[in-house]
Amino acid sequence: MGLTSSKRGTIAILIFTVITVSFANLVHRRRDLAIEASPSGGYEPIKVQCPHNFTVRVAGSDSDFLGDKESDYISTKTLKSVKLWEDYLRVINLTDFDIRNFTSITKDGQSIRAGEDLPNIGIAMSGGGIRALIGGAGILDALDNRNPDAVGAGTGGILQLTNYITGLSGLVSSCIFKGIDTSTALLTLIYSWNFFKWILVDRFMFLRFDRATSNFPTFTSLNQTLWRLTESSSYTGWNSVKRYPKAIQQAKRKHKSGFPISLVDVESYILSRHLINDTHHGSKVLFSSIRNTTQYLNHQAPFPILLCTSRVNGVSEINYDSPIYEFNPEEFGVCHPTLKAFIPIDDLGSRLVGGKPTGNDSCVRGFDNAGFVIGASSNVLSQPGFNKFSWGNLLPEAYDKITKHIYDEAIDDTKKQQQNPFYHMGMSSSNGTGYPERESKNLYLADGGWGGEILPLWPLLQPDRKLDVIIAIDFSADGPSMFHGAYPNGTSLTTTYRKTQEEAYKNIHFPTIPDTNGTFKQKGLDKKPSFFGCDDFKSPIIIYLPNYFVVTDTDQATMKTEYSQGEIDAFFKNSFGIATQTKPGQDSNNFGYEMDSIQTLLGRAGPITQTQWKQCLACALIDRQVTRNRIPRTAQCQLCFAEYCA
Repeated sequence: MGLTSSKRGTIAILIFTVITVSFANLVHRRRDLAIEASPSGGYEPIKVQCPHNFTVRVAGSDSDFLGDKESDYISTKTLKSVKLWEDYLRVINLTDFDIRNFTSITKDGQSIRAGEDLPNIGIAMSGGGIRALIGGAGILDALDNRNPDAVGAGTGGILQLTNYITGLSGLVSSCIFKGIDTSTALLTLIYSWNFFKWILVDRFMFLRFDRATSNFPTFTSLNQTLWRLTESSSYTGWNSVKRYPKAIQQAKRKHKSGFPISLVDVESYILSRHLINDTHHGSKVLFSSIRNTTQYLNHQAPFPILLCTSRVNGVSEINYDSPIYEFNPEEFGVCHPTLKAFIPIDDLGSRLVGGKPTGNDSCVRGFDNAGFVIGASSNVLSQPGFNKFSWGNLLPEAYDKITKHIYDEAIDDTKKQQQNPFYHMGMSSSNGTGYPERESKNLYLADGGWGGEILPLWPLLQPDRKLDVIIAIDFSADGPSMFHGAYPNGTSLTTTYRKTQEEAYKNIHFPTIPDTNGTFKQKGLDKKPSFFGCDDFKSPIIIYLPNYFVVTDTDQATMKTEYSQGEIDAFFKNSFGIATQTKPGQDSNNFGYEMDSIQTLLGRAGPITQTQWKQCLACALIDRQVTRNRIPRTAQCQLCFAEYCA
């Protein structure tokens, strides 16, 4: 399958955040090394004999969309979550709600199904550069039951109940690949706008209650040793430039092994240095290695899905009809109205025609290098006209100067990355209604947010995944450009809604979203949590958590890549306030501000009803299951929905 990094891509819009879960956690102790599994012993893949009867798995319409391994993972995780639900609901203490009755249907201990016997929850993390990196990590921290402050606020535990987590440009699926303590189950990966810069966030995720005995690092030390947001991180700076020659040499070795390469292969080397904790800087670590991590094997982490899109032949505009591709720990697949198909992630890079290997073609193993997958799916160079885009032409000139002569002999086509496994599959697109890349031997993957869907909701809306609730964490900047600061105004939600109104997507159910040109902001939906789809029982409930002012301004430009320690700390406090609806100053353990000074700021924060929020959030999480159990909404939940349903 051909992922393609178009050298002519235009960095526009924002870069997208990926947040993922620690099954992503490729290690067992903080100082352990990532799991090395490359069959070649290096970055380059190898060719092997294809498995007997190897073929692409076609998902059909809405049935059988899930692969067997994904289905088994979710089923096992759901089976283990019964006690987690009981513990969470006991803390929330809903009025007139019988916890035992709610979970009694699951007591046979054998056939518990998410979306049938227990609520099925997903989290979608928006893009937004470093702003989304810090802010999103803060919200996830506030949903974690191993964060005592989150437990005290009544939101801790939701992360453990979540079955899916999605992200753009990177890997939600994980990606991981940085040594962390076993007490940590969640990692956050984010792609910063600068060229080749990925940042992994594991701030406070899944902390033990006995913090003093945990060797998990403090946030301050993480910024100093991993994020380094207070340091210069320019792609033209020496810290980046000095690594280019080794990155190019690694790519050339792949080329000499008989595989096409692109600038993404160079990028993967740089990304891996930020993500992968091993002595070879990730050259031997595969994306599929996620399956061997402790958190994944124990079914303790949400199932991660990384979303991307593509440009037909590397030049077409991205629109509603552009295919959506997803990476998960088990498979790579395409999701389009005329073709839903998957191959094992292990076979990435194999040449297939009509869903099968051709007579003399061998299959490929080891193509799914972790850094390569992240780089290909976060391809910010895919926008046509990239070389005409100018920040003083720094990026194009840097490319030209760095790769001149050294790179020329290795690169045949800077767009080629790998084979399209869905070549000659699906309906013909000659009439504009079929699979657009049926005739494309290579895929030209691009960052999943280029089409305007900065919130990666699409994988979670697939009917066969049976999501009941999606927590949409939106740190996008709906302003004039990514050079200017802005808060979200619901644009990504409305984009997804409008897409589902197209005839081709009529089987995808999504709640009605108010118009962002006026109604959305007039109702104040950009400055408070909101529920969408409360009474639309064909769609999941969308719990919308937008970025807004609580204790500090968090509307920094997407292009801002350097933050002071004070700014970072304030971001986390602001995110905690958004997720918990806890008034800053009300609990000195949550916020280090004086109450007198914070009251002036609260007027800008939007409504905060902390006394009801934790119960109202729980009402939204359980509502679809309550309906399936034929239990009416309690009076308390009815009041909650009257307040928060948009």
